This record gives sequence, C-alpha cells and structure tokens, in this order.
Amino acid sequence: MREPAPSHQARQKGFTLIEIMVVIAIIGLMATLVVPGVMNRLDEAKITTTKAKMTNLKQIIGQYRLQNNQVPDTLIELLQEDPKNFGDPWAEPGLILDAWDNEFRYDKQSSRKFVIISLGGDGMEGGELIDADISTEDSKIPGM
Repeated sequence: MREPAPSHQARQKGFTLIEIMVVIAIIGLMATLVVPGVMNRLDEAKITTTKAKMTNLKQIIGQYRLQNNQVPDTLIELLQEDPKNFGDPWAEPGLILDAWDNEFRYDKQSSRKFVIISLGGDGMEGGELIDADISTEDSKIPGM
C-alpha cells in the first residue's frame, strides 16, 4: 500500500495572530476589573495596620506611665533602654512608624494624656480616604 503524498497545503499547528490578540484583550479586561479591587484592599489593610499599631502604642504608653508616673515626652523615649523595664526598650523601632513608614506624631497633653496621629498615605495633614489623618482621639478613629 502506498501512502498519499503530503499536501503542500497541510495546516500547521499553532495560534493565529487574531487568537493571540483576543486572549490578550480578555486578560486586559480582567485586569481592569480585578486590579482596583486589590488596590482598595491594600489601602484598607494599611489603615487597619496603622490603627493596630496605634492601639499597641497606647497600651505600651499605659505601661510606661504605670512605671514612670507620667507618659513619655516623645515616642523616641520608648525605643531607649529603661531600667524600669528590665533594661529593655519599651517598643521596637518599627512600632513608632505607621503603615506608610512615616513616624507617628505624638502630642503629650499632660502627664497622663496624649494623642497619637498618623497623617495617612500622603503624609500631610487633612485628606480623604487613604490620605485621611488617623488619631487616637475617639472622635477621629472609629473602632478604638
């Protein structure tokens, strides 16, 4: 038996340019739908992280006040070794930074009262959404 001669018009396997362009268009469309949602979640996570750090700092400052009969003058004092804390610092350096790596503002109002403020994503006073200031004052930080 004789095999038929291969046709010169045999179709090659692979994708056409149009098929590749359709796949790229679909991927682009999916990316435009998914990326904004992911970015919003990242922004929400930074706000939540900042609030958690502020809560932790409030607790540490409360412990500091119990040992020293007053709140610290600056947050930097919490990073220094303290004999009243068994020679250890009260906080790690990363704790005095918000989720955007900006140092918290600290306002000592009296020997017992203080306010911790994050200037948000833009690092400037005021702003909205991710750029809004976050404060430990009850009126400015929901959930604290």
